[in-house]
Amino acid sequence: MKNYQDNNIDEILDDNCIDPTQLDDIFSHLGEYYEEILPEEIEPVIKKKKKGKNNISDSPMKAYLKDINQISLLDADEERELAMEMEKKRIKLKEIEIQLGMSAKRFRKWMEQGTETERHQDTGIKEKTQYALPHSLAKFSIEEIKDRFHQVDTIEAEIENIKRRFIEANLRLVVTVAKRYIQGTVMSLLDIINEGNLGLVKAVDRYNYMEGYRFNTYAIWWIKQSILRAISDQSRTIRVPIYMVEIINRCMRTIQLLSQQLGREPELKEIAEKMNLPVQKVIELINVAQEPISLDSPVGIDGESQFGDLIEDKETLSPAKTAFLRMLQEKIDVILNMLPEKEKMTLKLRFGLDGMEPHTLEEVGKILGLTRERIRQIEKNVLKKLRSMKLTQELQDFLIE
Repeated sequence: MKNYQDNNIDEILDDNCIDPTQLDDIFSHLGEYYEEILPEEIEPVIKKKKKGKNNISDSPMKAYLKDINQISLLDADEERELAMEMEKKRIKLKEIEIQLGMSAKRFRKWMEQGTETERHQDTGIKEKTQYALPHSLAKFSIEEIKDRFHQVDTIEAEIENIKRRFIEANLRLVVTVAKRYIQGTVMSLLDIINEGNLGLVKAVDRYNYMEGYRFNTYAIWWIKQSILRAISDQSRTIRVPIYMVEIINRCMRTIQLLSQQLGREPELKEIAEKMNLPVQKVIELINVAQEPISLDSPVGIDGESQFGDLIEDKETLSPAKTAFLRMLQEKIDVILNMLPEKEKMTLKLRFGLDGMEPHTLEEVGKILGLTRERIRQIEKNVLKKLRSMKLTQELQDFLIE
């Protein structure tokens, strides 16, 4: 029967291709073929020092490592015993929830809301039981409700204590895993450890001892995934969703593999066929994978110029365009100045000339104190007049430009 060790597992299951929701199925299938991923005894995260006045941690990191180094690890029998005890507590809690007809969380919330009323009069709970609660609790007396609440409170506290024992005993495991990812990331080791601890908490909630594998074997993958997700979120200037990061990583590995096989840079079509994706999708992945650079980044041999100096400013008009628009404005001003004041203002307001905003017939009428129909007549007449003027015909040269 084949057993898998730590080095084999890393080759079989890649860090970036594991979906945490699939872990239970993966471990369930491996089951009896599994040995421990980590050795029976995890090495202390810091070496023990001789006791003395100078044995004081000079940083939060050292203090943390010193504290977790003093926590004893769990052997296989202890893990199984704790897991079995936690499962019994959960079953007992579930039975109480069935009796109550609601979840323990909802029951606790209702009881805490009723505490203030209970301080004034015991009938407060009775009133809430009859009117604010589902019908399932109406069959219980006040004392029975209090007793159920005490049971729920006790069982939940016992479950949390067992979880805490699992977590504390495996904090060294998180440090061991976190050290693998410190290179090439902007996150500090302490931050990576914190993210790994979150994965450890998830592993405790989902661990099933009946599958036959040790807790650290199961937890290590939740720890890895939590760390990898945090790194992918914080290592990029522009955040990319984790599912996209995984596809990008697969794309980069495919490009590297094809480059080795072909002895050249692979074409987009070849990458798309290998990944079984459309070519357009591969283009999107490659574009997203590019890291942004600062416009202030120095360029050139001496670094005297900045990257932003090489980027075209499309919002600023070129000198030729500026001169063109100035000449056009001068021609328009000459033509407008030949018109009566009322006609000139009508054109300026209607078409947004001379820096004004375009207005509707009704808006122009209100400004000039004329009716909408009158403004329409003025506009029609002045445009007819402009078409016959020689100067207006000269504007056609600008339209050609």
